[in-house]
Amino acid sequence: MPGELRNVVGRGMQSGAAVAATLFAVWTLGDTGTAKLAAVLIVVLLEWGFASAPKRSAWIRRVLDRRSVFEGAWIQDVKRVVSGAVEPRSNRFAVFVVVYADARFSVHGTAYNAAGEVHSRWKSNDQVYFAPDGRSMSYMWKGTVQEEEGDDIDRSGFATLDLPVDDSGTGRVDHVSKQVTLIFDVKRVTPAIVGRWKRDAKPELLTAVDERDRFAADYAARLANDEA
Repeated sequence: MPGELRNVVGRGMQSGAAVAATLFAVWTLGDTGTAKLAAVLIVVLLEWGFASAPKRSAWIRRVLDRRSVFEGAWIQDVKRVVSGAVEPRSNRFAVFVVVYADARFSVHGTAYNAAGEVHSRWKSNDQVYFAPDGRSMSYMWKGTVQEEEGDDIDRSGFATLDLPVDDSGTGRVDHVSKQVTLIFDVKRVTPAIVGRWKRDAKPELLTAVDERDRFAADYAARLANDEA
């Protein structure tokens, strides 16, 4: 559902429920003080329900919470690397998930080289931030480079993603202290995309790191075939 339509539907549901509650109270109790008090209590309960329901239901969250457009599995296709230091190791693409749990969003991802081998793993820090319209997401992250050995394998930085439409967008990752910026496109992992790898699989499967790695190996092979 487009973001603006989602907002209109959410506001309409809340307003409609409040009007319905008032009419029901008046119809059953008459135009009395008791009816008005009952209407107020019903509206308060409805407001509480609209506030708490998105925390418990992914479907309701998609309708009422504009940030939920980011929820799910994504492929990050690196388009350009800007480096002020040494040329970084290959980071061809990444698979990451945006998860809602404990009343907050978090990001967990793995980057891969062109062969589909693990390049690095990362996760968001404590807080993920969203623009008021829910179409931009940013977060601090930390992770480790799996391809390298030694003491200098820890990484941290800042990531920003923008979704002009529900299923695709652009973004950038800045590596703190490494003078490296990645510019990338993102696209949602749909059931059709994940189904090419494993029949009847769902995108939610990619929250598991090992399944993400297996999906990435297949995706890398398809990329190589397309680019051949």
